[in-house]
Amino acid sequence: MPQYQQVSGGACSLTLYMEEAPGKVAAGTSGVRLAFASEDFRRGSSKKQRSVIRDARGSGKPYAGMANLSGSLESASYAPQLGYIIRALCGAPATTADGAGNALSGAVTDKGDGLVGLPCAGHGFVQDAVVSVTGSANYDGTYRVAPGVTADEVVIEAPYKAEALSGATLHRGRVCVLSGAAKTLSGGKVALPVEGGIHALNAGEKITISGSTSYDGTHVLQEGTENGRLVITASFTEETFDGSAIAVPVFYRHAFALPKRQPTLTMEKYLDFETGAAEKPYRRFAFCKVNGLNFNFGGDDELKFSLDFVVGRESGAAEPLDASPLSPPAVPFDNIETSVWINGVRRGEVESGDLSNAFGIEAKAAVGDMGQYSRMPEGDPECKSTLTCFLESETFQQLSEDASTVSFAVGICAVTGDEVWFRYPETELDAEGAAISGKEGLMQTVTVMPFVDKGDAVMAVELVNRVESYA
Repeated sequence: MPQYQQVSGGACSLTLYMEEAPGKVAAGTSGVRLAFASEDFRRGSSKKQRSVIRDARGSGKPYAGMANLSGSLESASYAPQLGYIIRALCGAPATTADGAGNALSGAVTDKGDGLVGLPCAGHGFVQDAVVSVTGSANYDGTYRVAPGVTADEVVIEAPYKAEALSGATLHRGRVCVLSGAAKTLSGGKVALPVEGGIHALNAGEKITISGSTSYDGTHVLQEGTENGRLVITASFTEETFDGSAIAVPVFYRHAFALPKRQPTLTMEKYLDFETGAAEKPYRRFAFCKVNGLNFNFGGDDELKFSLDFVVGRESGAAEPLDASPLSPPAVPFDNIETSVWINGVRRGEVESGDLSNAFGIEAKAAVGDMGQYSRMPEGDPECKSTLTCFLESETFQQLSEDASTVSFAVGICAVTGDEVWFRYPETELDAEGAAISGKEGLMQTVTVMPFVDKGDAVMAVELVNRVESYA
């Protein structure tokens, strides 16, 4: 018998497919190759000992029970991939373009402590958002929005220099400045040089170029885009950029709503057996629904999204459903970029927390289903957040005792300009009293309890990134 190599987890993969009907992936459906820390999709043992008497010591031949199917995933916190994960829970989102820049107009104000205010009517950015300024005399660059931001003024950290802004623009994310000579590439492509070399853009995303002689307009970035250059499809014209032309990333806002009936999906797990060691190295877990979405925040641990799935069916295959699945780019959200908002106010006294969402899905089988599952009715979602807070005021205690209805949100604003918001429009707080356990600073545990009263759903997710569609 030949000796085969042990399967290595690092060489395996997991691919997500949306289903057109429970348990059925339509022909031609594109898969999404997921980045993950761990997964546990498998069929557990379902065989049971048979109790018979046959004039001999020992149980009878085992019999098969219901399939013991389970699925879980610890997903990487990548902004493009997160959209596919949330789509698996909610279905396709409502997607809109995230604007084309906001005009900066008026006098810059000195806020003190190294902060300045830039006048920008109705800009829509909140503290921690990443923005870029172009067209100013003194403030061009990329910044995180600082404390003190208002609806019509963006506050950034910068040395104050008096300036009446006119013709300047505020953009989401990191704008690229073009500097150097354009180069022709094969296949009708052109490479545009980026000042400073480093940028946060990937092939497949869109940019809008302005200030050039030959390349103004919106372009889709092509393969070959990397630090130092942006590759577009265009007729080549010689041009040397002097730093006045810019490439602005195009962002989209995806609004996901929790539906009454969740979509179904197939997860395809590939085990990297050595050639000849397995006839069916692909294991397909079909008729799945997302049954849990959780993550922890606070501190500097790696941010991961943990998902639980209810699985209906499992089978093996010799070939994948999609031989060339989409691999979303790695655009990470980091733990330190998380913020907590209560009643629209960013809270600064939360040390750590967790957010858990369970969706009440239960697999059911009918007589004749042959050990598989044919039904997955939705139950009531159970959502909760537990916050560990520095005891600095009685605000949370008072809101708890008053049974006040407050909105709650956890937001993550990445350095690339991508954002995700988990929103709960109606919640109550349950605050525990603080124990004096020593001479150190006192802490308080606050539980956030979402519910539905005047709204239609207990939660919603809003994702801002450079993926044009999750349809």
